[in-house]
Amino acid sequence: MKRKDLGVDPLKYCITIASACNLVFRRNYLQPNSIAVFSDQQQKNHSYSCLQWLHFESLQRGVYIDHARNGGERKIGPYFVDGFAKEGNIIFAFQGCYWHGCPDCYDEDTVHPTYNITMGELYKRTEKMKKFFQDVCPKYSYGEMREHEWQMLKEKLPVEMKAKINMVPKNLKPLLPREAFFRGRTNRIKLFHKVEGDEQIKYVDFCSLYPYTNKYCSYPVGHPTILTVNLSHNMSEYYGLVHCTILPPRKLYHPVLPVKIHEKLMYRLCWKCVENKSKSRCMHSEMERTITGTWVILEVQKAVQMGYTILKVEVVWHFEERAEYDRLTKSGGLFTKYIDTFLKIKQEASGWPSWCETEQDREKYVEKYYENEGVALDPQNVEYFPGLRALAKLMLNSFWGKFGQRSDLEKKEIVTKVERLNDLLKDCDKTELTNIRFINEEVLEVN
Repeated sequence: MKRKDLGVDPLKYCITIASACNLVFRRNYLQPNSIAVFSDQQQKNHSYSCLQWLHFESLQRGVYIDHARNGGERKIGPYFVDGFAKEGNIIFAFQGCYWHGCPDCYDEDTVHPTYNITMGELYKRTEKMKKFFQDVCPKYSYGEMREHEWQMLKEKLPVEMKAKINMVPKNLKPLLPREAFFRGRTNRIKLFHKVEGDEQIKYVDFCSLYPYTNKYCSYPVGHPTILTVNLSHNMSEYYGLVHCTILPPRKLYHPVLPVKIHEKLMYRLCWKCVENKSKSRCMHSEMERTITGTWVILEVQKAVQMGYTILKVEVVWHFEERAEYDRLTKSGGLFTKYIDTFLKIKQEASGWPSWCETEQDREKYVEKYYENEGVALDPQNVEYFPGLRALAKLMLNSFWGKFGQRSDLEKKEIVTKVERLNDLLKDCDKTELTNIRFINEEVLEVN
């Protein structure tokens, strides 16, 4: 395998095998707008009254509104807006009376205790923002609501609408996708078994589990729609992630859903037993046994099949699009082309199977392999090559894990230019500088 084939020099650009695999994928196979990047940062502070008003506007106008709880506040120009509807390009601004210096509620000379400026100045800032959207952004519609006006309007709403508005949850923990990432666990179920009669003990190995999953299983594409109200307990209506409370059954030999506690990954049917590290028979109530967490919806669907009962659904990340390999057309899939590239190399470097003694046997083998895997082997390249086979296998098995890497790990950088140091210092709102160490008069180590 030559470097020019994939355009990557791993010794120049990559520190680890996983990073080399990821770079090969990004340079050669990653499609635009396919894999979303999410921030690990918590959501911005937001007002419950604001969320209720935005939900009201969404129902009244029949549009989906992005806001702090369902995807983050949109930044337009220098301002973050409370709500934004792509359909119609509508900006929604909720003016909390205390935070925006409402002239109907506060005297203009009153000093705001947090901002240390007068309410009059604060209101001028609000009006400046409004003027910016109206004058500089003519393609957007602008709608606003003052907090005290919303409270009066809410009192006059019909009972049915009030009920819908009150369905907006007050204290909602944001769904963090990393909490659905549990990694793996090994475990022993039975320490000793005595064979009786015709019984046999067999060893089962999943061949190429990671490459198989990457090629044949479905993956979400793009950004999700974040749902927090009117959520169904029927998980077949969604595809993605869910934060929910669920009741496990009392008798299930292999629990389905894991929980993280005591710095361990646990599969148990009772939360209280896990919390107390209990080894005795469970006598806890249903409420004590419930578990709350974030899981992939496909896992929750399987759990329901095995007897779990969903009690409460708080947040759903629903992906409208998914990528999945089609065995009939031998196309599709998020990672298919990457996997097929190295699967072809690995299979060719494995040599001919022992039963391929004639030319007809070899033709049959190549034909059958294409039929099963959708990979066309080149007979001229089929030759046992252990080094190349090991490399291809490494590229297959070391690929996916890079996507699960933590993004908050500390990074060190050697700085030799003042301009670069200034750039790092200016970027403190995005990155946290923890230490600057002087190596010598011309070199700094920045953490």
